[in-house]
Parts: sequence; C-alpha cells; structure tokens
Amino acid sequence: MRNAQLSRCRQERFRTKEDLLAAIVAPAIEDLRMLLGKAGPRNGPAARRQVVEGYVDLVASHTELIRVIFDDPSVRHCGVFAPAIPLHDRLTQLLSGTEVVDSAQRARVRAALGAIHAALLNAALDDDQDVVRATALAAAYAVLGLHAPRSA
Repeated sequence: MRNAQLSRCRQERFRTKEDLLAAIVAPAIEDLRMLLGKAGPRNGPAARRQVVEGYVDLVASHTELIRVIFDDPSVRHCGVFAPAIPLHDRLTQLLSGTEVVDSAQRARVRAALGAIHAALLNAALDDDQDVVRATALAAAYAVLGLHAPRSA
C-alpha cells in the first residue's frame, strides 16, 4: 500500500469495511481512469501498445492490492468496484482495437490481461523485475497480435 494511502486510512474514520476498501482501491481506480484518459480515441497498434505498457505499470504499482482482490472473492465482488466496470469495458475496447468488441476479441483481451497478471502477481522476490515486465509485455503483445516496438 502506498504511504499516502496508509496515512489517509489512519487519519479517517470509516463507518464500514466497504468504506475502508473503497478508500484503499480508489487510487488504483483513479490510475486506471488516468491511463484510459491519456489513450483518447485512438486505437491503432502504437496506441494499443501504449495502453498495454501503461496497464503493466499500473499492475506493477498496485501488485499487493490486486493480489488481495484476486485472492478474496468477498473483496472481488464488493460493490466498491462498480466505478471500475466501465473503465474495464473501455480498456477492453482500447486493447481490442475496435469500437464493437466481439467474443473472440474479448477473449484475447482477457488472455492478454491474464498474462500480465500472471507474470507480475506471481513473480518471485528474486526475479529481475525488468525481465518480468518485458516478458509480460511480450506475452500481451503476442496475444493481442501486436508487434513489439522496435526499441524493445
């Protein structure tokens, strides 16, 4: 958890556990909102790669929170994630590269996001994080049919 989040949680009084959870996940949801806002309406390969890279960085910066969300069904299905649903839909649309996303494209996006999550959330403590990031990007690019940028 980020220091600012922890400090804020210590200072505020929360009426319910859901209020506390909402405060904890708010920065990650805001980071996703900002990532998608930067993407704009573009959906070409370069824009899609930029979204993938941003998402990898987002997951890397919120790894512990995402682990808790994935590992605890009671947390995962909590109402505090309602604001993230349209953001996830927009992420799916951007990564698919089309306005109307069909079942196959949704499955590819889920597979790409799953590869990112698997690589980052299951990384060993002694893994080289640059290698893990590069591997997560390569896997997501491959699933989405994107060529890695020339500088990679």
